[in-house]
Amino acid sequence: MKQIIACMAISMLLINAQAQSQFGSANDYLTFISKNIEKVDADMWDYNSAIAHGKRARKIENRRKDLIKSIEEAQGNICETKAFKGGKSFKDSVCVFLSTNLNMLNKDYAKIVDMEEISENSYTDMEAYMSALEEADEKLTDVGKSYERAYKQFADEHNIKLIESSSKLSEKAKKANVIFKRNHKLYLIFFHAFKEEALMLEGINKTNLKLTKMHRDTLIEVAKDGIARLQKLKPVNGETDVKTALKDLLMFYQTEAGAQSETAIDYVKKSKTLKKLKKDLDEGDKEQTKAYNEAVVDYNNELKKFNAWSEKNNQLRKQKQDKWDAELKDFLDTNVPK
Repeated sequence: MKQIIACMAISMLLINAQAQSQFGSANDYLTFISKNIEKVDADMWDYNSAIAHGKRARKIENRRKDLIKSIEEAQGNICETKAFKGGKSFKDSVCVFLSTNLNMLNKDYAKIVDMEEISENSYTDMEAYMSALEEADEKLTDVGKSYERAYKQFADEHNIKLIESSSKLSEKAKKANVIFKRNHKLYLIFFHAFKEEALMLEGINKTNLKLTKMHRDTLIEVAKDGIARLQKLKPVNGETDVKTALKDLLMFYQTEAGAQSETAIDYVKKSKTLKKLKKDLDEGDKEQTKAYNEAVVDYNNELKKFNAWSEKNNQLRKQKQDKWDAELKDFLDTNVPK
């Protein structure tokens, strides 16, 4: 007689043929596997969702430890229990699935936590961090697919009909994976321009003309390239507003680093001139004193212009940045439920 049960990760209805082994039937064995994996799936979702919503991995370390504990418990229950007759290969696949997840959390994710700590130091560091996250996700996706194939194969071998109907958790995970990848692309576009602007402003504050010009020119190119990359991205559900907000921010960077930046460049030049004259000043030399006093007047005039430029850009930057932050948060909250 056939009977129907609920299956967790791949969310299916199971109809069994005959009873065997200590589990009574293949149906019972699949239920046993499902119940043990269910907690792992839930904790994995909780951990990945927290990271997606901006939680720093170091601050949610306890969640990673809870997930490791869930996997170890499932390993103990499944891998140390005799498989249902004819189900050794299936059991092995489940154990590989669990051991791979455990290895990823103990090694790969531990490295990712460390990488996150320095990710904001440079665009290169952030890019490496994002790549590590995606590589880890791909590994887990691949081993997950192998587990699902083994699950279906076991059902076929034991005359179990599988009627597919995706669970809420399964559906959320699939949608979230698309959003995770898109979030990484959008954030890298933003972060590259963000860092170049920070370096340009650092050059201005240090009155380093060479550094200021170098990062100003790079910022213009990075912002231009970012806008082009945004336009090439294939649409993802609900991302119109976040893309618009990012484009507006990139356009601000372009304007700031464009013709307007000459105000900052002139300020840096006058500041450097004044510092040099002051250093070499011989107060007994009338010509030097006159040149220095004129330089002070020039510097003060440029300082007023620079302060006005800075205040205007600070207000615009905050407005554009706040809008981008809010739209990104809304994009994630809508597509990756907590």
